[in-house]
Formats: sequence, C-alpha cells, structure tokens
Amino acid sequence: MQLKTILNRVHKFKSFVYKSVRWVGNEAAPELEVEVAERANGKPVCSSCGHHRPGYDRLAKRRFEFVPLWRIKVFLVYAPRRVECPSCGIRVEQMPWAMGETATDQSLWLVSGELGQAALLEGDGGSLPNRLGKRIPLRGDGG
Repeated sequence: MQLKTILNRVHKFKSFVYKSVRWVGNEAAPELEVEVAERANGKPVCSSCGHHRPGYDRLAKRRFEFVPLWRIKVFLVYAPRRVECPSCGIRVEQMPWAMGETATDQSLWLVSGELGQAALLEGDGGSLPNRLGKRIPLRGDGG
C-alpha cells in the first residue's frame, strides 16, 4: 500500500489531491514531501469569507508541515492560488491543512486512530503531547 493511498483514506481533502510522494532530507533526519494539487474542476475558496471565487494568480511553492508518520516529518508541498474576491480583495485561497492549531489537533486524532486517548497520552518525556508542548484535548471536551 502506498502512502498516497493511506493519506486519501484517512485525510482526504475535498478540493485537492495528493500527486506524488518523495523522500528528502538525510538518513539521520528523513522527511517526506507530498505534492498537493487542486482538483481540475475546483475553484479556489477565499480564505477570508469562505466563498468560491475566480483565481487571480499563483504564489511560489511552499512546504507546510503536516502530521509526522512513524517519527518521519511530513511536508505538504503546494503553490497556493490567490483569489480575486469582490468583498475581500486579493487573498490567498483557503487551504484546509494550513488552518492553524485546530486542523493539527484534528489530524492528530486521525493519525492516533485506534490507539485511543490513553495510549496516546502515555509515555516518557518524548511522548507526542510533551513534544508538542500542549495538551491534546479529549474528544468532545472542547479544548
């Protein structure tokens, strides 16, 4: 099974697709880069108002840190489009993987899957919550 298949199964984006996966970094600090592209029929969404808007232009490719897999850093690589919004002006499109802490917390729950809360919170000083430097909320406790 390929990493693209796993990502599509557990963390699928409605308006974007995973194109390719490649190894970068070195043996001591391996990293994965996952190239992301917009769907052919998808219109960009204004990051301010959330409405579908026509494209304006495209920015340079950027690397967005994603949820690590098996202690391997994962980066999503994408060249964001800018939208021309009549109410907000020129804005960068909305990208679901770049929506701050909330998206990261949701992704952690997807990755933790069947481990459960207890297994995720156990461990030494190198455990996931301690490495992140914050508390991972219990499901349904709102934070």
